[in-house]
Amino acid sequence: MATKRGDPRSQRKYKAVRLVVLARDQYTCYYCQSPDANTVDHIEPVKYMEDKSDAYNPDLMVACCAKCNSSKGSRSQAVFLAQTA
Repeated sequence: MATKRGDPRSQRKYKAVRLVVLARDQYTCYYCQSPDANTVDHIEPVKYMEDKSDAYNPDLMVACCAKCNSSKGSRSQAVFLAQTA
């Protein structure tokens, strides 16, 4: 994941929250139910968050496999799910 300077995802705090979310969701992808989730997806993309501290809120994240996370990109969860249905 390439992050820009000042992106909250490059912070140590984010990396700790990421592990909490993966464990909470039992490493199962929210979108395809694959048991190999190794990334987290923000329900609302970070680039659209007015308050960047929301990037650390585990209630706004789900475990996600790399394939689904890459496919979703910066679309909202609702848009992504509507296009995959």
